Amino acid sequence: MAKRNRPTVDVKPVEEGLTAKTIKAVKDIAKPFASFVSDYTALAMKREELAPRFMKAFGLWQAETGRSFVDFVRYLVPEVGAARNEYRNHRAYQAADYLRRLAQQQQREAEGGNRRRSADAAATAPATPMNGMARLLKSLIPIIPEDQRQRVWEALHAELHWSDRQINRIQGLVTESAPLIDVTVPRGQHLPNLRIAVHETTPEENIGAEGQRAAA
Repeated sequence: MAKRNRPTVDVKPVEEGLTAKTIKAVKDIAKPFASFVSDYTALAMKREELAPRFMKAFGLWQAETGRSFVDFVRYLVPEVGAARNEYRNHRAYQAADYLRRLAQQQQREAEGGNRRRSADAAATAPATPMNGMARLLKSLIPIIPEDQRQRVWEALHAELHWSDRQINRIQGLVTESAPLIDVTVPRGQHLPNLRIAVHETTPEENIGAEGQRAAA
């Protein structure tokens, strides 16, 4: 019985037009990938290290050739068949697909770690002066008699020269913020004889303040 010849596949390397960077990246992973295919346990390079390098080389190769992942595997291992059932059952493709899935998993874990670090950084970032002042006022206002609380906002305008917009903003922040400290006063009571007075800034103090700001 005559032996049927298997159809041949054109696996001529497509190096024409490839940049030196891509050729080097592909050649650098060709040998460790061959070892990985022949024996998983004999691979000198850890698979966790090979996976991202393998996919980086594929990305460069694909960007310059426009060809698929299967073509890339066949570029490295010409024996990989062209038909779907052929390449999916080939050890080289299975190994390459494993590296692809491992690289995707590493990418997801890295992105998750970055999100966690971003959330941690946001949670521990220094508060802005406006937010810090709002939390401090939130702690103190409850112990100020109601008929004196308006004097606090008047002081921001008269002493700090805040605009109505800035005062409205911090009033909103005070409403939304958590107290900075816990000031305990019996319910319905206030500090005895507490009276809020707006400090009258003297011309000399204004000049001193302006000088400090200029020096800063």
